Amino acid sequence: MKFIGYMRTVIQYLHTPKGGHDAKDDLKALLLYAVTVAVIIAVVYIISMR
Repeated sequence: MKFIGYMRTVIQYLHTPKGGHDAKDDLKALLLYAVTVAVIIAVVYIISMR
C-alpha cells in the first residue's frame, strides 16, 4: 500500500511545472551518463585489442 501512495505522489509531482522540468533534467543527465559510459567502454575495448 505504501508503494501505491508513493507512486501517486511522484506522479502528482511530475505533473507540476517544476516536476516536469526536473524529470527532463534527470533524463538528460541519465542519457549523458549512459553515453559517457559507452564511450569509455568502447575506448577501453579498442585499446585492449592492440
